[in-house]
Amino acid sequence: MNSNSGPIVNDPRRVHLLKLLAGTLSSIRRFPPEILSIIFVFCRDLDVSSTGVYTTTHRKLAPMLLTRICSRWRQIALDTPRLWDNVHLQTTLFIRDGVDVFVADLLQRSHVLPLSVTIDTPQSIFLREGWLNLDGLNDHHHRWLDFLWTNPSTCRRLRSLTLDVFEDDYTPNIFPLPETEFPALATLVLSMEGNIEPDLVHILESFKHAPLLRSLELVVSNCSDALLEATFPWHQLTTLNMTLPLISDVVRTLLVQCTSLERTKFDNIFEWDNDLDPPPPQIPTLLAELRDVEVGWKNGSQTDMVLGGLSLPKLRSLEITSTFRSSEDVEEPPTPVLLALHACSHFALEHLTLTGQLLTPTELLSVLRVVPTLRTLNVRGCECIDDELFRMLTANDSLTTLPELTKLEIHPITPTLDGNVVATMAESLFEKGRTPASIEAPIAMFPCLTRLCLYRGHEQFVNWGWEKFADDVERRIAVLCETGFLVDRYHR
Repeated sequence: MNSNSGPIVNDPRRVHLLKLLAGTLSSIRRFPPEILSIIFVFCRDLDVSSTGVYTTTHRKLAPMLLTRICSRWRQIALDTPRLWDNVHLQTTLFIRDGVDVFVADLLQRSHVLPLSVTIDTPQSIFLREGWLNLDGLNDHHHRWLDFLWTNPSTCRRLRSLTLDVFEDDYTPNIFPLPETEFPALATLVLSMEGNIEPDLVHILESFKHAPLLRSLELVVSNCSDALLEATFPWHQLTTLNMTLPLISDVVRTLLVQCTSLERTKFDNIFEWDNDLDPPPPQIPTLLAELRDVEVGWKNGSQTDMVLGGLSLPKLRSLEITSTFRSSEDVEEPPTPVLLALHACSHFALEHLTLTGQLLTPTELLSVLRVVPTLRTLNVRGCECIDDELFRMLTANDSLTTLPELTKLEIHPITPTLDGNVVATMAESLFEKGRTPASIEAPIAMFPCLTRLCLYRGHEQFVNWGWEKFADDVERRIAVLCETGFLVDRYHR
C-alpha cells in the first residue's frame, strides 16, 4: 500500500480533482444568495468610490468581475437588479466593438428599477491621433444610440442622466430627440468641452418633457446668450449649477425664472460689457426657497447685477469669488450689495465665503455686523487681509460679535504681514474664547470659535516654500497649532 501511495498523490489529475472537491466544501458556497447580492452591491459601490469613474464594462471591476468567478456567482449577479441600475457607457467601446446588444442586456438586467446612466464620448486627442476611425459618425442619420432613446421603457426609468461630451463635431449625436419623454428623470448633468460652441437650445429642449426634473448641472467651454431661448422647465429646478461663460444679466434672467431654487452655482460670469446701453432694469424678485448661492466672476465683479433686488429670506450659505487682484479691476466693492441684500431678505446667514474681493477691514466688519448668525467665515485673497484687520479682530467690539462662529479662515498669510500682529491676534482669539465674560472682560468677538485657519500662501500651493516669520513668532504660532485651535500648513 505504501508503494502505491506515492503515485496516487502525485497524479496531477487526482490533485486537480481534490482541489475541486475542496472548493465545493468552502464556506462561501454555503452563503445564501440574498447575502451575496448585498455583498455584490457593496463591491460595486466600493469600486465606484475607489476609481472615481464607474465603468460597467470593465472586466476587472464590479459588477462585470462578479460574473466571471463561477457559474453560481454569475447567476446571482445577473439576478440582482440593484447591481445594474447604475450604468456607465463609454462610446469608444460601442464604436470599436459594436456592442449594441450587450448594452441593451445591461439595461434589461435592472428590470424595472430606476436607472442612472452616464455616457462618455472619446476625447478629441484620441480621435486626432487616429486611434479610432469615426468617418461619417457625425451624420445626423447615424444615430447609434437609437436603441437607448427610442426605447420607451428605458426612457421612462431614467432617474439620472450624465452626458460627458468632448468636441461635439467629432462625436456622434448622443442627445435624444426633442419629443422624447422622461417621466422619472430627476437629475441631468451635461458636460460639453472643446472648441466648438454647442447648440444649447437644441440640447436643452431634448429634455423639456421631464416633469420631475429637479437638478441641472451644465459645464460648457463656449456658450452664447441663446441659452435663454430654450424651452426648458426652469421653474421646476431646485438645484442649478452652471459653469460656463455668461454675461451677468443673462445669469440674472435665468435666476428669476428658477422660482423653486434651493441651491445654485454660477461660475465664469462676465461683467456687463456694453458701454452704450445701460444694463437692463432689475425687477424685484422673491426666491423664497434659495438657501445656497455661489457666484464666480471671470473678470472684475458686478455682484449687484446678479444679486441686486433679490429677496432671499432662507439664504444660509453665500460664496462670492472674483479673479481680480487690484483696485483697478473693479469700480465698487460688494459691501453695499450685501448690505442691501440683507435689508431685502433679513436672512440668517450661516456660511460666508469672500474670495478676491476689494474690501477694506472696516467694510468687512460692516458686513459682519448684520449677520450675527454666521458659523463659518472664509476670507480668501481679499485686500482687507492686512495688519489693520488683525488688530481689529484682537479688539473687543460688541458691535461685531459673532456668538455662533466656530471656524474662521483667512489666507494668504504672507511675509509682508507683521508676524507679531498675526500671532497676537491668534493668541487673543484663543484666550478670549476660553475666558468667561464679565464686567471687566466683556464677551469676546468670537466666543465659540474652535478653529482658526491662517494658511501661508494660497491653499492650492500647499508645498510652496513660504518665508518664515521671526523665530519667536514661529514658536508662538507653533504652540497654538499644537492645541488644535490654529491651523497653519507651515506647521503641519
